[in-house]
Amino acid sequence: MATPPESKHCDNATITTSGPPFDDTNADVILRSSDRVDFMVYEVILSKASLVFKIMFSLPQPATDIRHTPQDSRPIVVLAEHSKLLAVLLLTIYPPTQVSAWVEPLSLDDHIAVLDMARKYDMAATSCRLLIDFKGSEALRNNHLRAFCAAYRRELREAAEIAARVSLKHPFTLDAIGDELQYIEGPAFHALWKFHRARSAVAVEAISGNTYN
Repeated sequence: MATPPESKHCDNATITTSGPPFDDTNADVILRSSDRVDFMVYEVILSKASLVFKIMFSLPQPATDIRHTPQDSRPIVVLAEHSKLLAVLLLTIYPPTQVSAWVEPLSLDDHIAVLDMARKYDMAATSCRLLIDFKGSEALRNNHLRAFCAAYRRELREAAEIAARVSLKHPFTLDAIGDELQYIEGPAFHALWKFHRARSAVAVEAISGNTYN
């Protein structure tokens, strides 16, 4: 993430303001991440993207934060997510900018966590865009088994299916899996085994149904 332009102190802890485009002083809502980074955002954008935020903003939002002054009465919504993941989610719903490069490349865990966030905040369209990014990610290509297990564990059905399809490009044997086996839980391993078995059966049926002269 880019060097934050502003830091303030609140309750003996530092609060940092995010970089652009989330440092817009005209924004009407502040989202505060778990690592105390403030994102200045627009209620209308959040409401359009998320049913959860739409319902939240329809309720009274008292300004209770210690930083509030008569000149700054914007509501502060404290979230459980880290600023890196929150930035990725917000950049997905915001208009394209030239500063999106300040978000670091996502690890496999980051991809899964952001997809889980989109589900948590009921952001269907955002989930679709994130799944496209996940499908083309280097993290998935290099860790398809771990990706499947992580998605399966969090019940992210679409992400698990994407990872399962990528795994079809690789042999599904204990020798081929090797050390990756330590990352695969029993239920996930069984589900993936059933998927490979079903796909193999379809392939065999297709081949046996052809007539060769």
